[in-house]
Amino acid sequence: MSDIAINPVDRRVQFVGNTGTGPFAFTFNILQSSDIIVYKNNVLLAETADYTVTIDANGTGSVTMVVALITTDVLTMIGGRELSRTTDFVTAGDLLASSLNEQLDSNVIMSQQLDERFGRTIKAQPGDEDATLDLPVVADRADKIMQFDTEGNLTATSITDFITNSIVGANYIINTATGDGSQTAFGLTSAPGVKTNIQIYIDGVYQNKATFSLSGSTLTFSEAPPLNAAIEFMMGEAVTQITGDASAITYNQGGTGAQDRTVKTKLQEAVSVKDYGAVGDGATDDTTAIQAAVNANANGTIFFPEGTYKFADITISTGVMMLCENGQAETSTNANGTSAGKVAMKYNGAGGSNSSLFTWVSGTSAQWIYGGGILGFPVMSGENTSQYCYICKTVSHMQFDVVTRQTQISGGSITATNGQISKFCRIRQKHTYGSVADVQPSHGLVLNGEGNLSNEGSTQHDISISGLVYDGDMLRLVGNVDNIRAIAHASISNNGNTINMVNGATKHPRNNVFDYVAGTINTSTNSFGNIVLHMPSEGTQITGTGQIHLNSLVDYLTGERFASPAYAIQDNIFVQPAGMFLAGSAAQGAAAALWSSVAFVDAALSSAAFNLAPANWHQGEIASMTLIYSMAATGSSQNVVFKIRASTKATLGIPTAELNEDFTFAVPDTTNTEAKQVCTFSTALAFAKGDTVLVNIQRVGTDGSDTATRDVDLLGVVVTYNSYGPTNMKSGTDLPVFKPSA
Repeated sequence: MSDIAINPVDRRVQFVGNTGTGPFAFTFNILQSSDIIVYKNNVLLAETADYTVTIDANGTGSVTMVVALITTDVLTMIGGRELSRTTDFVTAGDLLASSLNEQLDSNVIMSQQLDERFGRTIKAQPGDEDATLDLPVVADRADKIMQFDTEGNLTATSITDFITNSIVGANYIINTATGDGSQTAFGLTSAPGVKTNIQIYIDGVYQNKATFSLSGSTLTFSEAPPLNAAIEFMMGEAVTQITGDASAITYNQGGTGAQDRTVKTKLQEAVSVKDYGAVGDGATDDTTAIQAAVNANANGTIFFPEGTYKFADITISTGVMMLCENGQAETSTNANGTSAGKVAMKYNGAGGSNSSLFTWVSGTSAQWIYGGGILGFPVMSGENTSQYCYICKTVSHMQFDVVTRQTQISGGSITATNGQISKFCRIRQKHTYGSVADVQPSHGLVLNGEGNLSNEGSTQHDISISGLVYDGDMLRLVGNVDNIRAIAHASISNNGNTINMVNGATKHPRNNVFDYVAGTINTSTNSFGNIVLHMPSEGTQITGTGQIHLNSLVDYLTGERFASPAYAIQDNIFVQPAGMFLAGSAAQGAAAALWSSVAFVDAALSSAAFNLAPANWHQGEIASMTLIYSMAATGSSQNVVFKIRASTKATLGIPTAELNEDFTFAVPDTTNTEAKQVCTFSTALAFAKGDTVLVNIQRVGTDGSDTATRDVDLLGVVVTYNSYGPTNMKSGTDLPVFKPSA
């Protein structure tokens, strides 16, 4: 370009808060568009792709952006001419003015660029004293901070030394000496670190800090104090940490309405097990520290920072909540988990009866513990030794978000063995049984309603549990357990169950609702009123003989809803006397004016018949019928004989009875006493979809074994049946919706 004057300006222009594409002017001279470098928000831009440059005749110009700036953008333009010489003058060659001008202009531009860059560096003032500002070598400055020593020289200092030399407390150390007119160096009892930490008086006159130097605990005057001069050295004591009464320090959260508090009360809001000496290194036994934290913080919250804590058999008698660092226990490609997590708890005790990581139980019989539990999904391991990870005896409103593994009996246990029912707990748990024989039978969670007092039980819990069991049960309900709500899923390796309902001594699992169940449900004989709202078809089955109601079965692959289950559902149908057809000597009972009953008279043949055709069964069998009756008069040690006949051949003719059995049983001696007689058939009566079952009940009063001289009033019949769904899992779509009778 033509010869131009290079103006003495700063080769840097910045635009803050501008919008649009420009143009944005620069006032320093350039020779070509590559002589300028452009940054947006400290990001180097590329010419043409991000911006274009316009150069005016005097070498100044402007930059136009490709993408418009917004108000938060910062646009910076600096000189960027390459630091090189582009013209070479040879001996006896041409020496053109234009070539000289271009080279000289280039030299000035490069000098201005360097000056602009040096102007943004740390530098000593022109009038400053000489000092060493060179950086120490890498090995000497690694993991250290940069500091200026007492002479103003740049040094590298460790953080510990920096704190020791720079922070002083309220305690002052006084050293004294007497001048002899020649001594300049004096030893001190403590190293002040820096000059600002010491004050010197000679005969009561303060000495300027320029009159001495420091090196460790040695102070050297530039001129010896006079003979017999009284010298006083007053130093602030250097400390490595600051201690004090936290209750005397004020804290304010900030913001409208914030109130002053003490640092002590703020810090005590969160209690950590490490406040009581827990280490959490996976090797140290933290039992004593954790028990101390529990004992000192009844009904409080105790925090577990990240770590692996080894301990055993912590006993808690109040509603203490354990809060663990980490909202997610583990990240793993292994569906069954890897024991990885920010907080791990590992049992390191001797094991034995009721061994666990934690046990909540009140110290007073028949008293509840309200609240408490474990949150944060720690990985809790029994290490194949403890029977449980956690035990709760007579508790209410507890919460557990945990991962449990490797226990001999179960991951968790909620019982009523301290004299009251356990109730209203919320559990979110994942459980894995472990890899050795001792823990293969372990359960995920046991709800045990058994105890030694009549008011014990376990009720109204909210549970979600999943994981892997071998021979155990993911959710095990024992005895008096009712009105719980649960979601359960289990991968079963051998003979385990997702849910197992186990008979108690006198009371049994009843009236529980299972929202979603994947896997096996086993029902004990006496369990009743339990409801399953939804099950997928994959790996699903119901075993046992207890009563259970299934609302929905959905094919795992197709999403089709089955109208009846693919496994046995036991249920009952109650038949009233009013719906029976009477024959022979049978007649309305003596109480029939008010109540529905059938009188089977003495010494005669009398019968009552009824038909069954429930729309809610598909195929199955009738295993028994229960006669509910009373005697019309008193008697003594008498028997009656009843014959029960049934058939599924619903034709216009008289079908041959497929079931024809006599039952002889003793009747009560007193009158108007309700009695029940279960008549179990030697061979169950099978029925198929669409069958009508014909039933005839006859008193054989003429049979010699019928010794009762009184009428028998039949009050009703309970028909017990097992209903089976389609044998082909795909064949259920044409069936009526399965809704078992109440």
